[in-house]
Amino acid sequence: MAAFPNLRGWLAGAGNVVGVSDTSTPQDSDSTDAPASGRHRYRLLTGPDTSGFCARVSEALDDGYELYGSPSITFDGTTTYVAQAVLLPTGVS
Repeated sequence: MAAFPNLRGWLAGAGNVVGVSDTSTPQDSDSTDAPASGRHRYRLLTGPDTSGFCARVSEALDDGYELYGSPSITFDGTTTYVAQAVLLPTGVS
């Protein structure tokens, strides 16, 4: 983790979507940056490299999201963490 000193804090909520809760609503109910549909066009899924993470990515794909970019992976000496960005295509809500 020396190369990524803030990664542990960034992944402290591993298994959550960064900036968005695991549901399709914003973490902060007072937030005004969420679209009217309640679904953000961009999501970054993160978590330990488990079948549960794969299921979350598959669920996002089933919900109409498309993969965006390559997945990222890091290892902290104990656990392997992965991240995958997904986009909701324009016109899908």
